[in-house]
Amino acid sequence: MPALSTTVRSPRRSLSHAPLPDAETIESGIAWKVASAAVEAIPRGSWTTYGNVATVAGTHPVPLGVYLSKAEVPNAWRVLQAAGTVSPGFRWVEGSEHAGREPHELLTEEGVAFDSDGRAGASQKLSAHDLAGLVGVVLEGDEADSAAANESEESESAYLAQLASRFAASTIHGVIEVFAAWRSLGGYVTFGSSADVGAFLHVREPGSALHIWPLVIYSNGSVEVVFQWLANRPPFDERELREELRKRLNRARDVDLPESKLESRPSFSIEVLADLVDRTRVIEALEWFTGVVGEYDRLAVFGAPAEAIKFSLDGASRELSRTRVVESLQGHSPAQIVTYWANVDGSRWPVKQAFSIALDIDPSRFNSPEARRHLHALGFVIGTDRPDRDPDAGGELWSVEDLRRFAGMDTTTSATIGKILDALAARPDSWSSTTELAGLTGVERPRVRGAFSSLTRQLKSHFDGQPWMLSFAWGPHLGRGYAAEGHYRLTPAQAARRLEARG
Repeated sequence: MPALSTTVRSPRRSLSHAPLPDAETIESGIAWKVASAAVEAIPRGSWTTYGNVATVAGTHPVPLGVYLSKAEVPNAWRVLQAAGTVSPGFRWVEGSEHAGREPHELLTEEGVAFDSDGRAGASQKLSAHDLAGLVGVVLEGDEADSAAANESEESESAYLAQLASRFAASTIHGVIEVFAAWRSLGGYVTFGSSADVGAFLHVREPGSALHIWPLVIYSNGSVEVVFQWLANRPPFDERELREELRKRLNRARDVDLPESKLESRPSFSIEVLADLVDRTRVIEALEWFTGVVGEYDRLAVFGAPAEAIKFSLDGASRELSRTRVVESLQGHSPAQIVTYWANVDGSRWPVKQAFSIALDIDPSRFNSPEARRHLHALGFVIGTDRPDRDPDAGGELWSVEDLRRFAGMDTTTSATIGKILDALAARPDSWSSTTELAGLTGVERPRVRGAFSSLTRQLKSHFDGQPWMLSFAWGPHLGRGYAAEGHYRLTPAQAARRLEARG
């Protein structure tokens, strides 16, 4: 087959489209006209797959198959299954000039060669990039042909097949978009085995003892919000957080979860996800959910507050409790704060003064980082009114070899974290929020958060649980002027090590 021209051509205007209003194309987010144009552009003697057309149109093979089965689109018989075989579900639309003929026979007349197993020749197959060039669509990445293949696991295919038999293509597409957004946030999607299959949206690894999920999307058309189950899973055992999730989901039209259901399992219709605006609102609620769990996990990683601690200081064993700190400061007045403060019962104290009084020792016998670390371990908020000062360093100085090994993992997480490390290395000792990192790296904010959500899992699996190579702190703990979101930075030593690894 001659090589395709790379000239971008606009789709012809003589297309015959499915009986779907233009509003559905806009509101569902599916470019049906692009799908139709791509199919019509397939030349005689060539074929392509449902997956490739779906990639160009920005959808999934299942809703595309539903669409083509109902739409009068020229050349639809030139779209085959991934193996190059005619789909068992292919049907000619009513009134077609080819009605009664076998697609295999027509394709053979057009010059497509089939082997003894009924598979079309690979040399005549058009890739997603080929199709995109024919209709003027620009695809991101070099692996567009594999986009649909990643979704081809048996359980997910069975789930989508059930949806295809019950709902419009726009609804199926909406569900798939929610799955894609959830995975981009670092989440997992698993499928049940009941007659009406449920898709569970896990934040943490499904097999872990701490697994947690906000929604189950059932193939019967119900999206169940599992408030009852969340009530026993921290941090959503706090009613206020479940209430916030309810309010955020209710921002979508036709979602009306009553406050009285915060201890049960209310649901809304799966068809809400067909609408682009409403689907976006649901995804935003899910992004918030993963952020809450992520912050909870990160605070746990960096140390949960304790009521009492034991430690060595100036060659002697010490014990200190939260109660002792509070009681020891009574009758004293805070001195002037130079850099760091500790919030004790609503008052800000210089960290060395508070620590010195609580232990009844001279401030010269310890340094500020020791005081900050131990007071922070007892749950006192440590902060500063001076920018770019770190109340709790966190992070580790990784070796050059480990940094290079992490960069060579060739995963979405390692690539995104690599961009973040480069941005932070360019401004050492400065805190950057998640929002700021999105701007500095050009990576969408949900993907930045998703990378951080996945980082701990990757380090546990491939680096024996080694601590992060960068520092984390919750904005308000850094002092006034810091947004209420995660902040990250590299110390000068960490930045220099990153640049060395890059070199």
